[in-house]
Amino acid sequence: MGQRQSQPAAVDAASNTSISQSATSNAFEAKLNPPAEDARSHNFGQPIQPSDGKKNASKLLTDCTVQQRASLQCIEENYENKDVACAPFFEEYKKCRREEHERKLERNSRAF
Repeated sequence: MGQRQSQPAAVDAASNTSISQSATSNAFEAKLNPPAEDARSHNFGQPIQPSDGKKNASKLLTDCTVQQRASLQCIEENYENKDVACAPFFEEYKKCRREEHERKLERNSRAF
């Protein structure tokens, strides 16, 4: 009644042999954590930069960088009370992003 059934071992399809659960997890961990000698060649999930030295544009390229950094700085300084203390910074950033979005929509509408 209270007996536990052991987990069936995984089966390697290529050789049709069973692999223990710990061997499977060790192989998975080895892929996640490359050995030290491979660490320099591993990109840690980041996009590979082109070899010509040019950087690709950021996904979020905005004109509101000043307002964004000011609001983030305020959050760092006033973490416990950020909603009240940083509200003016948040509003400035939202206003800038709203205006930027409107300019983008206008530019797109003129393109067609």
